Amino acid sequence: MEAIIGVGAALLLVALTFIRPGAGVALALCMPMIHPGIGPEASWLGVATPGLLLLSAFAKAIISRGFPDQNSISFIDIAMMAWMSLLPVSVLVAGLHEISIMSSMRIVYMAITFYFVTRLLCYSVGVSQFCQSFMLSSVVFGVFITALALHLDESASEFTARLTIGNTYIGLSNYITYALLCALYVVFYMKDSVAGPLRMVSLVSAPFLFYGMLLCNTRGVVVALILALIFLLFRTIFSSRISRQLAVRGIVGTFIAVVGGVTAAILNPETWARMASKFAQLGDSGGDSEATRIEHITDSFDMFASSPLVGQGIGSFEKLYTAYPHNLVLETMAEMGLMGLVLLMIVLVGSMVVTLRYQSVNAMFISALLLFQLFESQVSLAFWMNKNLFVFVGMATALHLLHMSSHRSRKVGGGKKRRGRRQRVGSRSRSQPIGA
Repeated sequence: MEAIIGVGAALLLVALTFIRPGAGVALALCMPMIHPGIGPEASWLGVATPGLLLLSAFAKAIISRGFPDQNSISFIDIAMMAWMSLLPVSVLVAGLHEISIMSSMRIVYMAITFYFVTRLLCYSVGVSQFCQSFMLSSVVFGVFITALALHLDESASEFTARLTIGNTYIGLSNYITYALLCALYVVFYMKDSVAGPLRMVSLVSAPFLFYGMLLCNTRGVVVALILALIFLLFRTIFSSRISRQLAVRGIVGTFIAVVGGVTAAILNPETWARMASKFAQLGDSGGDSEATRIEHITDSFDMFASSPLVGQGIGSFEKLYTAYPHNLVLETMAEMGLMGLVLLMIVLVGSMVVTLRYQSVNAMFISALLLFQLFESQVSLAFWMNKNLFVFVGMATALHLLHMSSHRSRKVGGGKKRRGRRQRVGSRSRSQPIGA
């Protein structure tokens, strides 16, 4: 019966991804069955579902736009493909260290699949449509899983306890927090015919999501959210493309979310006690969490020193130390060596840089989501748990290609126009990125 339900959920996810791409990806990121598992006990459905998503995305791209040409490929795609070319070497090295080859392949396949699914779907329907669908759906699913977690109430009464939903492989605090950023996006930006009601729903949802984030009692997401909000504030103030009305709307929405969530938390004194207890441990290097992470930093450098070029293979750290480093850079450095680390840095830093070049609202929020997840990936989560990071990188890459395509078409159009008639004195052609 459980297998039948799982298959039905997978098929529903694939159909939703084909019909409403952004909603399908948002749902996939919060589905507990999509995970690589541990060792040989992984669910075949958890591994097969991302593959089905990739096939669905590829079919959607072919039907909508045809096969992608050379103008649909960026340097980030090339870096990702080069990074992928290292995977067989990494898997082989992992096998030499008695790491399960299938387990190693599942971990990398999980992240890579989500990147290419997002790239293909953005290519099919456009970045703006994908972003709006993804953001709104993330808010809906974020509210649902927050309400479910509150209903189940499986967190213990200790000050360091966290709001959880059993052992479901959901990075609950991470998902709830970026759903909060997505709610601010809907409040801030959506402009279609149903934007008014959607903005109101998101405005009501934002304090609830903020409250859920506090109950998760995770320091990393709190600091990452603060950085993302400061980034959004400065981009809003200094952007020439953001109107004053949109800026005020975004600032008011953020204020309501924070004040509403804090007010709700005040009514639950245990929440503040938990958070105070967690943050107090930051200065205590002898705390269990801090001591373990410091030890993992040393372990990562030891693994890197023993095999600096290609590392010891994906999945080797968890196999050797029954844990993960809580740092994407250190984990990549230890498991894929210098070659893997350089290529991954090109992908991550490159995607952040290209979004900073543009001043559209989509670019601003993709940058904020990237900043949030990049910080979170340095203080928490294992490699495969960063599925949403690769989704945001895919969105950034698609946004960059859209602007480059617009730039080329404007240059071509401007050239034809100048050949057809004399250009007016004092006028000049200027390429402006579209607000996608």
